[in-house]
Amino acid sequence: MVRKQKDPPKSVHLVVPKLKEGLIVRNRARCTNSRSIQFEYPSNGIDVDFDTTNHEDTDHESYHAGIVDTSLMPSTESKQPFDMEAPIPQISQFQLDLLNILSRHRTDLKVHDEIISLIKRHSNDQCLTFSSNNLKSRSSLLKDLEQNMDTAKLKPRDIDVNLTCGGQATISVFDLETMIMSLITDPILMQPKNIAKGYDLFTGKCEGNNTEDRYGEIHAEDAWEPARQHFCGDNNPMNMPIGLVLFGDKSHLDMHGSLSTLPIIFTLSFFNQEARNKDKFWRPLAFLPNLSYGALSTKNSKKPSNQSYQDEHDCLHVAFSSLRHLHRNGRIATTVMGRQVVGKVWIHYCVGDTQGNNRWLGHFNGSGNLNHPYQDCKCRMWDMDKPTTNYEYITRREYFVQKKR
Repeated sequence: MVRKQKDPPKSVHLVVPKLKEGLIVRNRARCTNSRSIQFEYPSNGIDVDFDTTNHEDTDHESYHAGIVDTSLMPSTESKQPFDMEAPIPQISQFQLDLLNILSRHRTDLKVHDEIISLIKRHSNDQCLTFSSNNLKSRSSLLKDLEQNMDTAKLKPRDIDVNLTCGGQATISVFDLETMIMSLITDPILMQPKNIAKGYDLFTGKCEGNNTEDRYGEIHAEDAWEPARQHFCGDNNPMNMPIGLVLFGDKSHLDMHGSLSTLPIIFTLSFFNQEARNKDKFWRPLAFLPNLSYGALSTKNSKKPSNQSYQDEHDCLHVAFSSLRHLHRNGRIATTVMGRQVVGKVWIHYCVGDTQGNNRWLGHFNGSGNLNHPYQDCKCRMWDMDKPTTNYEYITRREYFVQKKR
């Protein structure tokens, strides 16, 4: 759909809104409130641990083709990011059970330490199977469990991002490879009952011709096979498709909207619809702060409003840095259900509301007073009200042609 100015000229040319270094996106799926996107983002000078070499002057087609090279093999094998077989002392098990009880009742975190202090005051070694002197605070308990089970990789890193208003925003970023490994190496989650029917886990191909059993599953839609061919191909039998289903929307912690954050979470495409409806099949990728409040806001400055989009895309650049790292290093080499595979990771869907998806794509949420009309497909305006329309999306090449004009 094309958005126009209040007084449009006689001939309106499509102009791609030029962010400072914006997020380059192409829709792939035809789906309500869900979008299939790919990211290609040059470096903006943010200090991160991964390779952020500036490829702005490089031919975009050749650079993108190198990213999705299906023959690229990693040099190391990824391991399970935690040890599920690590023995847990009896005293730690007691405190874990206590924390589970308190979590179910949504009590304050300090209640745990107050209960431990109460037990120490009213008990002795003869009444408990362990010495009360060995009871620890919640922070010390979690630190010991982290060392015992080697879960340090699951913790996020805090990265500061420079904003256009002169301030800084702190982004909590999780390592994508570690989060994926915590899903595909979990024997409780990786069971046949949680895998989509008619789906080959290791090749991504559909099995059988019964489409009724596959209704509602991701691999049964039209966009799956082209994406699988693009990222995995059929030449390497070790390539295992791992499509990501992303979700991002603001979460408000108060009634005024000041205490809010934007969590970016994901699940894997091969899980069936029933499994994807459960929170234990989802993992966090990043948490973005509220960029429209306080010192981080551009509302009180004289800068144009589109810079708030640029700030959010700078944060998204950091949030998806681990995904770029996976693409440039041959993806994930690991063992899944006793079989050695090379996981090929891409973003297959981005699920959210219209306003959130527009911001991710660099679209302005306006009421018609826009300087840059923009559209994602080549549909004519009089075709918009048709119930069935053959969509032809704008390609990456056409995007760059328009950008150079």
